[in-house]
Amino acid sequence: MAQHNTIKWVGFFLIALASWFSLGYHHPDEYFQIFEFASWRAGITPAEDLPWEFNRHMRPTLQPSLVWAAIKISEGLGWFHPFYLMTFFRFLAGLLFFTTALSCWNTFAGDFFPKTRQTIVLFLALWLYTTPYLAVRFSSENVSGCLLFLSLALLKDAEKKSSGRLMAAGALLGLSFHARYQIAFALLGLSLWMLVRYRRAWRVPLLTALGGLIALGGGLLLDAWFYGKWVMPPYNYYLENIVHQKAVAFGVKPWYYYLKCLAWGPLLALGPFVILGYLLLLVRFPGHAFTTTSLPFLLAHSLVGHKELRFLFPMYLLVPYVVGLAMEFLGRLSALKKVGQALLKPAVGANFLLMGWTVFLPPSDNFWFLKNLYEFPLPQGATVVYDEEHHFLSPYDDGALKFTFLQPRQRRVQFIPLVRWLKLGSNPPCTAFITEVSREEALRRQAEPRCGPLRIAYQNLYAPLLRKIREQGFHLPHNVRAYVIYIPDNITAL
Repeated sequence: MAQHNTIKWVGFFLIALASWFSLGYHHPDEYFQIFEFASWRAGITPAEDLPWEFNRHMRPTLQPSLVWAAIKISEGLGWFHPFYLMTFFRFLAGLLFFTTALSCWNTFAGDFFPKTRQTIVLFLALWLYTTPYLAVRFSSENVSGCLLFLSLALLKDAEKKSSGRLMAAGALLGLSFHARYQIAFALLGLSLWMLVRYRRAWRVPLLTALGGLIALGGGLLLDAWFYGKWVMPPYNYYLENIVHQKAVAFGVKPWYYYLKCLAWGPLLALGPFVILGYLLLLVRFPGHAFTTTSLPFLLAHSLVGHKELRFLFPMYLLVPYVVGLAMEFLGRLSALKKVGQALLKPAVGANFLLMGWTVFLPPSDNFWFLKNLYEFPLPQGATVVYDEEHHFLSPYDDGALKFTFLQPRQRRVQFIPLVRWLKLGSNPPCTAFITEVSREEALRRQAEPRCGPLRIAYQNLYAPLLRKIREQGFHLPHNVRAYVIYIPDNITAL
């Protein structure tokens, strides 16, 4: 259908846009556990600049190995640029998500909805405001979830599939585990489902397991190559986070934390639909692969003490189906039918307004100035002073992680907090200053007596707008995250 093709191509275009504009990461692990690990293997980042997990050999190496290969290829071609390399992997993640979403829609939409309503599910799969942002995350959560659901699509009507396709599905499951070990809870549910469903067709679970074991064995070889010795990262992960309870140190939440997040959390009005739709999935489709795979995963994550909403992202591909089930159920209630019809157009409009935010605004403003600093003609050993006031949490303080991969190797710069810079002698270095728009005047008062007049070198896209708002007398809240880079007026190298 022409309508379906339009949704698909526009959805792909939105994901491609997000891969370019979504500079940075949703969570630091998306960067430090992948790109900095790969940078170490490529000889760029020293081991002391890596997070503590590196020395425990507890992180998977599938994604870092892919990044390492891209670093080596781009270096060989003379095209190496870390920010464009990260853009490439965001696009690659988006392409994987897009492929998986379409495969699941083609395979499973008919299990839940008649043909007349499958267009709505495709719309939800590709045009929901949360999709472009989450689709381009080259994180373990997104990659692992996509590989899992791609495997589920291959396993539909598995008794009719060839041996090669069954082994390919198993290999995808093994890679899913090697991308994120917590997906094991979903794999356990899937394994039990297959043993029950295909107890008389023994070749299905046997060949799927064989493909998975081959992938797992290859993953262990990859780990040994990456770390330079034989290691067992899945066991080390369990040992550190569960036995030694390192995960608890990052905070403990009650069992109902995820329900609370969905009910009135960052997903806004979408969350209650997800809860209602998932309950309908459990009741109406208890034996479906979606149910038997997701339920153990969600229960296990609810019982574990340390919780973050991103831990549920591997199950995001379920959202179009559970939201569709919730809409179908509510549409049958005569009391709500008129309300739903009245709210439909405003809801669609709000969805596209929110999509402008998720597609074009970067999740990590600090990557904006890191990219500019990478391209600055700063001298070797230059000092960059950053203002850490008002929630500007810089990674460059003592004991914090460093973005070594994102610094030019020929001219590493020194980062120093403004407070420490002010305590230096009478002639402190004056190269570049990074500050929030809301802190510009305070920075000038403290820096100009030592460095002379300051001028703007670079600013991110929405800094001029926020500056104009401030100049018109409106109060800017402390959590404003638009940055400006200043340099002394007498420096002409920039």
